[in-house]
Amino acid sequence: MLQLPAPNNHTAPYLRYSHDFPHLFLFSTTAKAPDLFPPLGTPASLVPQASKIPLKLCTLKSNQQYAHHNAHLPLVKMQQRHTTNCFHLKNITDTIPICDALVTELPDVALCIQHADCQATCIYDYKRKNIAAIHAGWRGQVAGIYATSVKALKDLGSHPNNLFVFMAPSLGPCCAEIAHPPENFTAYHMQFANKNMFFNLWEMAHSQLTLLGIPSHQIVLPSKCTKCTPNLHSYRRDKTAKRNSTVVGLSLIHI
Repeated sequence: MLQLPAPNNHTAPYLRYSHDFPHLFLFSTTAKAPDLFPPLGTPASLVPQASKIPLKLCTLKSNQQYAHHNAHLPLVKMQQRHTTNCFHLKNITDTIPICDALVTELPDVALCIQHADCQATCIYDYKRKNIAAIHAGWRGQVAGIYATSVKALKDLGSHPNNLFVFMAPSLGPCCAEIAHPPENFTAYHMQFANKNMFFNLWEMAHSQLTLLGIPSHQIVLPSKCTKCTPNLHSYRRDKTAKRNSTVVGLSLIHI
Protein backbone atom coordinates (compact mmCIF):
# COMPACT_ATOMS: atom_id res chain seq x y z
CA MET A 1 0.00 0.00 0.00
CA LEU A 2 1.03 3.64 -0.29
CA GLN A 3 2.40 5.60 2.62
CA LEU A 4 3.34 9.23 3.06
CA PRO A 5 6.97 10.23 3.68
CA ALA A 6 8.26 10.08 7.22
CA PRO A 7 8.00 13.43 9.05
CA ASN A 8 11.79 13.83 9.15
CA ASN A 9 11.90 13.97 5.35
CA HIS A 10 11.00 17.66 5.31
CA THR A 11 14.58 18.79 4.63
CA ALA A 12 15.34 16.23 1.93
CA PRO A 13 15.59 17.13 -1.77
CA TYR A 14 13.19 14.31 -2.63
CA LEU A 15 10.09 13.01 -0.88
CA ARG A 16 9.96 9.26 -1.43
CA TYR A 17 6.83 7.26 -0.83
CA SER A 18 6.87 3.68 0.37
CA HIS A 19 4.48 1.13 -1.10
CA ASP A 20 4.02 -2.57 -1.74
CA PHE A 21 4.20 -2.53 -5.55
CA PRO A 22 7.55 -3.84 -6.85
CA HIS A 23 7.70 -1.99 -10.17
CA LEU A 24 6.08 1.33 -9.22
CA PHE A 25 8.24 4.37 -8.55
CA LEU A 26 6.82 7.53 -7.06
CA PHE A 27 8.48 10.61 -5.61
CA SER A 28 8.26 14.39 -5.38
CA THR A 29 10.95 17.01 -5.52
CA THR A 30 11.30 19.77 -2.96
CA ALA A 31 12.83 23.23 -3.18
CA LYS A 32 16.23 21.67 -2.43
CA ALA A 33 16.17 19.44 -5.53
CA PRO A 34 17.47 20.44 -8.97
CA ASP A 35 14.71 21.50 -11.37
CA LEU A 36 13.65 18.67 -13.66
CA PHE A 37 12.44 21.21 -16.22
CA PRO A 38 13.01 24.97 -16.67
CA PRO A 39 10.80 27.28 -14.55
CA LEU A 40 7.47 28.53 -15.85
CA GLY A 41 7.84 31.54 -18.08
CA THR A 42 10.74 29.99 -20.01
CA PRO A 43 10.10 30.32 -23.79
CA ALA A 44 8.30 27.24 -25.06
CA SER A 45 10.98 26.63 -27.67
CA LEU A 46 13.47 26.08 -24.86
CA VAL A 47 11.31 23.69 -22.81
CA PRO A 48 11.47 20.04 -23.94
CA GLN A 49 8.36 17.90 -23.63
CA ALA A 50 10.52 14.93 -22.84
CA SER A 51 13.78 14.69 -20.97
CA LYS A 52 15.60 11.94 -19.12
CA ILE A 53 15.78 11.13 -15.45
CA PRO A 54 18.39 9.00 -13.67
CA LEU A 55 16.99 5.63 -12.72
CA LYS A 56 18.77 6.03 -9.37
CA LEU A 57 16.09 8.58 -8.42
CA CYS A 58 13.40 6.00 -9.11
CA THR A 59 14.31 3.70 -6.26
CA LEU A 60 12.25 0.54 -6.43
CA LYS A 61 11.48 -1.42 -3.29
CA SER A 62 12.57 -4.77 -4.67
CA ASN A 63 15.42 -3.41 -6.79
CA GLN A 64 17.52 -1.17 -4.55
CA GLN A 65 20.59 -1.91 -6.66
CA TYR A 66 19.17 0.54 -9.21
CA ALA A 67 20.00 3.38 -6.82
CA HIS A 68 23.66 3.22 -7.91
CA HIS A 69 23.10 2.53 -11.60
CA ASN A 70 23.66 5.10 -14.36
CA ALA A 71 20.66 4.12 -16.50
CA HIS A 72 18.12 6.78 -17.45
CA LEU A 73 14.38 6.72 -18.16
CA PRO A 74 12.44 9.05 -20.45
CA LEU A 75 10.71 11.80 -18.46
CA VAL A 76 7.52 13.24 -19.99
CA LYS A 77 5.73 16.43 -18.93
CA MET A 78 2.45 18.07 -19.86
CA GLN A 79 1.50 21.52 -21.11
CA GLN A 80 -0.65 22.24 -18.06
CA ARG A 81 -3.41 24.84 -18.39
CA HIS A 82 -6.01 23.94 -15.73
CA THR A 83 -8.07 21.98 -18.24
CA THR A 84 -9.89 18.66 -17.95
CA ASN A 85 -8.00 17.25 -20.93
CA CYS A 86 -6.45 13.82 -20.47
CA PHE A 87 -3.99 12.41 -23.02
CA HIS A 88 -3.24 8.74 -23.61
CA LEU A 89 0.53 8.38 -24.07
CA LYS A 90 0.92 5.49 -26.51
CA ASN A 91 4.52 6.10 -27.52
CA ILE A 92 7.38 8.04 -25.99
CA THR A 93 7.64 10.03 -29.23
CA ASP A 94 4.04 11.28 -29.02
CA THR A 95 3.58 15.05 -29.13
CA ILE A 96 1.89 16.01 -25.88
CA PRO A 97 -1.01 18.43 -26.42
CA ILE A 98 -2.29 20.91 -23.86
CA CYS A 99 -3.61 18.70 -21.08
CA ASP A 100 -3.61 18.28 -17.32
CA ALA A 101 -3.57 14.50 -17.13
CA LEU A 102 -1.60 11.70 -18.76
CA VAL A 103 -2.44 8.00 -18.77
CA THR A 104 -0.24 5.24 -20.08
CA GLU A 105 0.36 1.52 -20.01
CA LEU A 106 3.96 1.99 -21.14
CA PRO A 107 6.68 0.66 -18.85
CA ASP A 108 10.04 2.36 -18.33
CA VAL A 109 8.73 5.89 -18.78
CA ALA A 110 8.37 8.55 -16.07
CA LEU A 111 5.38 10.91 -16.07
CA CYS A 112 5.98 14.33 -14.51
CA ILE A 113 3.52 16.74 -12.90
CA GLN A 114 4.74 20.27 -12.16
CA HIS A 115 2.94 21.93 -9.27
CA ALA A 116 3.25 24.63 -6.65
CA ASP A 117 -0.09 24.56 -4.78
CA CYS A 118 -2.23 22.45 -7.11
CA GLN A 119 -2.85 18.78 -6.49
CA ALA A 120 -0.42 16.37 -8.14
CA THR A 121 -2.28 13.08 -8.11
CA CYS A 122 -0.94 9.72 -9.26
CA ILE A 123 -3.17 6.70 -9.89
CA TYR A 124 -1.91 3.14 -10.28
CA ASP A 125 -3.83 0.08 -11.44
CA TYR A 126 -1.96 -2.76 -9.79
CA LYS A 127 -3.62 -5.40 -11.97
CA ARG A 128 -3.53 -3.86 -15.45
CA LYS A 129 -0.33 -1.86 -14.73
CA ASN A 130 -1.82 1.38 -16.01
CA ILE A 131 -0.80 4.70 -14.48
CA ALA A 132 -2.13 8.26 -14.50
CA ALA A 133 -0.47 11.55 -13.62
CA ILE A 134 -2.95 14.35 -12.91
CA HIS A 135 -2.49 18.08 -12.33
CA ALA A 136 -5.60 19.29 -10.49
CA GLY A 137 -5.91 22.93 -9.57
CA TRP A 138 -9.20 23.93 -8.00
CA ARG A 139 -10.50 24.99 -11.43
CA GLY A 140 -9.77 21.61 -12.98
CA GLN A 141 -10.94 19.81 -9.89
CA VAL A 142 -14.34 21.51 -9.98
CA ALA A 143 -14.58 21.11 -13.77
CA GLY A 144 -14.04 17.33 -13.54
CA ILE A 145 -10.39 16.44 -14.19
CA TYR A 146 -10.64 13.37 -11.94
CA ALA A 147 -13.68 12.02 -13.78
CA THR A 148 -11.93 12.51 -17.12
CA SER A 149 -8.81 10.74 -15.89
CA VAL A 150 -10.59 7.75 -14.36
CA LYS A 151 -12.61 7.34 -17.56
CA ALA A 152 -9.36 7.29 -19.54
CA LEU A 153 -8.02 4.54 -17.27
CA LYS A 154 -11.25 2.58 -17.66
CA ASP A 155 -10.84 2.89 -21.43
CA LEU A 156 -7.50 1.12 -20.94
CA GLY A 157 -9.26 -1.72 -19.13
CA SER A 158 -8.87 -0.54 -15.54
CA HIS A 159 -11.53 -1.11 -12.90
CA PRO A 160 -11.90 1.48 -10.11
CA ASN A 161 -11.63 -1.26 -7.47
CA ASN A 162 -8.04 -1.88 -8.59
CA LEU A 163 -6.89 1.75 -8.49
CA PHE A 164 -4.60 3.18 -5.83
CA VAL A 165 -4.37 6.96 -5.53
CA PHE A 166 -1.60 9.10 -4.09
CA MET A 167 -1.70 12.88 -3.76
CA ALA A 168 1.51 14.85 -3.28
CA PRO A 169 1.66 17.91 -0.99
CA SER A 170 -0.66 20.70 -2.13
CA LEU A 171 -2.64 23.62 -0.78
CA GLY A 172 -4.26 22.50 2.47
CA PRO A 173 -7.59 23.44 4.07
CA CYS A 174 -5.67 25.94 6.19
CA CYS A 175 -4.74 28.03 3.14
CA ALA A 176 -7.08 27.20 0.24
CA GLU A 177 -9.05 30.43 0.24
CA ILE A 178 -11.35 30.97 -2.76
CA ALA A 179 -12.99 34.23 -1.84
CA HIS A 180 -15.26 34.48 -4.88
CA PRO A 181 -16.15 31.01 -6.21
CA PRO A 182 -17.26 31.09 -9.86
CA GLU A 183 -20.68 30.01 -11.03
CA ASN A 184 -19.69 26.41 -11.65
CA PHE A 185 -19.30 25.86 -7.89
CA THR A 186 -22.41 23.90 -6.95
CA ALA A 187 -23.82 23.05 -3.54
CA TYR A 188 -21.69 19.90 -3.70
CA HIS A 189 -18.48 21.93 -3.95
CA MET A 190 -19.56 24.51 -1.37
CA GLN A 191 -19.95 21.83 1.31
CA PHE A 192 -16.16 21.71 1.50
CA ALA A 193 -15.87 25.41 2.43
CA ASN A 194 -15.93 26.94 5.90
CA LYS A 195 -17.59 30.25 6.73
CA ASN A 196 -14.42 32.12 5.75
CA MET A 197 -14.36 30.54 2.28
CA PHE A 198 -11.40 28.28 2.91
CA PHE A 199 -11.94 25.03 1.04
CA ASN A 200 -10.82 21.55 2.01
CA LEU A 201 -9.75 20.58 -1.49
CA TRP A 202 -8.17 17.39 -0.15
CA GLU A 203 -11.51 16.11 1.13
CA MET A 204 -13.21 17.29 -2.05
CA ALA A 205 -10.78 15.17 -4.08
CA HIS A 206 -11.33 12.19 -1.78
CA SER A 207 -15.09 12.52 -2.21
CA GLN A 208 -14.83 12.87 -5.99
CA LEU A 209 -12.59 9.82 -6.29
CA THR A 210 -14.79 7.63 -4.11
CA LEU A 211 -17.85 8.69 -6.11
CA LEU A 212 -15.96 7.44 -9.16
CA GLY A 213 -15.76 4.01 -7.51
CA ILE A 214 -12.26 4.01 -6.00
CA PRO A 215 -12.25 2.46 -2.50
CA SER A 216 -11.65 5.03 0.21
CA HIS A 217 -8.83 3.06 1.83
CA GLN A 218 -6.92 3.11 -1.48
CA ILE A 219 -6.71 6.91 -1.53
CA VAL A 220 -3.79 8.61 0.24
CA LEU A 221 -4.30 12.31 0.93
CA PRO A 222 -1.45 14.76 1.58
CA SER A 223 -0.08 15.48 5.03
CA LYS A 224 1.73 18.68 4.01
CA CYS A 225 0.38 22.02 2.81
CA THR A 226 2.68 23.59 0.23
CA LYS A 227 2.05 27.13 1.47
CA CYS A 228 2.87 26.16 5.08
CA THR A 229 5.99 24.13 4.22
CA PRO A 230 9.05 26.32 3.48
CA ASN A 231 10.88 23.47 1.76
CA LEU A 232 8.17 23.22 -0.92
CA HIS A 233 7.54 25.73 -3.70
CA SER A 234 4.27 27.64 -3.24
CA TYR A 235 2.85 30.23 -5.60
CA ARG A 236 0.41 31.51 -2.99
CA ARG A 237 3.23 32.10 -0.53
CA ASP A 238 6.01 33.36 -2.81
CA LYS A 239 4.42 34.20 -6.21
CA THR A 240 7.22 32.06 -7.66
CA ALA A 241 7.60 30.56 -11.13
CA LYS A 242 9.42 27.59 -9.62
CA ARG A 243 7.56 24.32 -9.24
CA ASN A 244 7.76 21.07 -7.33
CA SER A 245 7.67 17.97 -9.52
CA THR A 246 5.96 14.68 -8.81
CA VAL A 247 7.10 11.71 -10.88
CA VAL A 248 5.36 8.37 -11.33
CA GLY A 249 6.10 5.38 -13.52
CA LEU A 250 6.68 1.66 -13.84
CA SER A 251 10.13 0.24 -14.40
CA LEU A 252 10.56 -3.26 -15.76
CA ILE A 253 14.25 -2.77 -16.49
CA HIS A 254 16.41 -5.71 -15.50
CA ILE A 255 20.06 -5.01 -14.84
